[in-house]
Amino acid sequence: MPRRSENFKIMDALCKKQALNLMILDSTDDEDDDEMFENFSLSLLCLLNTRRSVHLGIPKSSQWRHNVLRKFDDSRFNEMIRVRPDEFRRILEYIKDSSVFNTNSSGAQLALNLQLKIVLFRLGSSGDGLSIRKVASLFGVDDGGTIQNITKRVFKAILRLKEKFLFWPNENERLEIVTATRKEMPGCIGYIDGSELKLAEATAKNHELFYSRKRQYAIKMQAICDYKLRIRQVTIGYPGSVYDSKFFLNSPLAKHPQRFLSNSQWIAGDSAYPLKQFLLTSFRKNSTDYTMEERES
Repeated sequence: MPRRSENFKIMDALCKKQALNLMILDSTDDEDDDEMFENFSLSLLCLLNTRRSVHLGIPKSSQWRHNVLRKFDDSRFNEMIRVRPDEFRRILEYIKDSSVFNTNSSGAQLALNLQLKIVLFRLGSSGDGLSIRKVASLFGVDDGGTIQNITKRVFKAILRLKEKFLFWPNENERLEIVTATRKEMPGCIGYIDGSELKLAEATAKNHELFYSRKRQYAIKMQAICDYKLRIRQVTIGYPGSVYDSKFFLNSPLAKHPQRFLSNSQWIAGDSAYPLKQFLLTSFRKNSTDYTMEERES
């Protein structure tokens, strides 16, 4: 890749060349116009790429992560990294042996501890705070693709652990859950609800579909947890404007409940969900508000 001084020379030469081309454009034949604009587009693309590389040489400082982040108490660490220090160490222990961090590439990776902090910080940020350049500057690392590569590696390492932590309870475990919650919620296996994953910006296509009732661009997430608050199933992907009930009716659980629940077993949901034999929901309004006709119906 050219040095910065060479980049400026290239940019200057390209600008002068295109200026000359535009000056003589009126004197060329019409059949040459397409070729002229094609050359201009290619040159402009090269110019933009060269311009971006100029910023990669901006010096970064690691003082914040070395002298500030390390001295945070548990509460402040949790605020910045979105997990407590003991939880961070546990995640680090789980992913440290993943092959994605032991590649044979010539470029040495950043310390795994730092990679995980960067990704967790990004996951807990939104808006301007999510800017790759700002994250890179804060942690004192390169912004020329480094942040993206770090994020991909950490995601791959965590997703490889999915089957270990995210699975539906089998028949024996469901019986244990029923026994443990018999006095509170007889036969209840779990609790379902929907949430939104906020997008940093509107999508390029069909952005109106992703605009949710919370007045933000998002995709929908639906999760089921058990009485110990362990997430047992997650479904993600619908646009933010989709209602929880529609999301649920298109899920595997709604289409094939016999694969997930035995006789008399059910899950609990709020009033946004449809009432089913295997899905019990709360009343849509206070019982004292019902009229006699509604009670009889």
